[in-house]
Amino acid sequence: MTQNSPQTPVLQIANVRHSYDTLEVLKGVDLEVHRGEVACLLGPSGCGKTTLLRLIAGLEQLQSGAIRIADTIVADARGSVPPEKRNTGFLFQDFALFPHLRVKDNVSFGLIHQKPEQRKEKAQAALRRVGMLEYADAYPHQLSGGQQQRVALARALAPEPSIILLDEPFSSLDTRLRSQVRDETLHVLKNSGVATVMVTHDPEEAMFMGDKIALMNRGVIVQVDDPVQLYYHPVNAFVATFFSDVNRMEAVARNGKVDTPFGTLEAPDIADETTVDVLFRPDALQLALPQGEDGGVSAEVTASRMLVGSTLVHLRLEYCGPSCPMHVHARIPGRFPHPDGSRVSVTLNPDQVFIFPMESGDLSEYTPQHCLKATDQTVYC
Repeated sequence: MTQNSPQTPVLQIANVRHSYDTLEVLKGVDLEVHRGEVACLLGPSGCGKTTLLRLIAGLEQLQSGAIRIADTIVADARGSVPPEKRNTGFLFQDFALFPHLRVKDNVSFGLIHQKPEQRKEKAQAALRRVGMLEYADAYPHQLSGGQQQRVALARALAPEPSIILLDEPFSSLDTRLRSQVRDETLHVLKNSGVATVMVTHDPEEAMFMGDKIALMNRGVIVQVDDPVQLYYHPVNAFVATFFSDVNRMEAVARNGKVDTPFGTLEAPDIADETTVDVLFRPDALQLALPQGEDGGVSAEVTASRMLVGSTLVHLRLEYCGPSCPMHVHARIPGRFPHPDGSRVSVTLNPDQVFIFPMESGDLSEYTPQHCLKATDQTVYC
């Protein structure tokens, strides 16, 4: 089987462990990436994702485990292949373009062992691929941030590497430019067919870019899957809370069910008398004006905030059993027409609820840093 076969991983990481002094930052990581696949390493600061990327690139000395690129072991207990011989392209956060070289010379810099005519042809082909051929004679300071990023991508692609490594490649760009540039970058990477590993701390960016996402926490990969599976089928509370804001309730499982203010929910795989976290995202709530016995929970609108394409509505539930009063968030499409102080009926879509045994009484065990805990145990972000 050749290395270009879709069944053969271009990158194989097996049981990689790494420590800085007494701090173990990687604790037995396994990962595979195939040709044409964009894999995102995602997680909070300090989870080990950048260390893993540097080990793949050869910028850190592997301490334990093995790394294989394109059917060649580049690092294991016996030794390590130097970074320049691993056939990888690396795109840094700051692009690392040489200010004294023209664009064409920056792109051809990694082709020094090839004949001049080959260098020229490959550099032009790489610039054409990213739409920057007309800027071949310009200097980096004459380009915008987005143009510099595309030149850096062309330089990484020019040697035709087995794998491209991207370290927070859009973090230095403003919000509007970031969206445009990452869209262009994704098209270039997919058209090139190269295997890609990208580090990011932004869940939305990972979901946009990644064919699969390896979500990391405390030195381990908690779940590796495609974005849809991660979002709708998280394996634990950390995964569920990492990809969006959540509302949280504490409950107890009995007879395969959990009683909540929104009704009884199914929890067939959880043992009786287990204390559980009931998590649901703001868009799992539906709001309507009260209409008698509509099956919803009565709530007061305490605030509403218009966002891009939706409105985040803050609600106070007052008549919903022992959990009340409770503060929850709902996200509805478009504009919310009702003023603060209005009464609405709230229903919950049970298909968008995640129930997990409580891992810890401390929400910080799995709640992202941008989320806060209210005194009523509701998480809001």
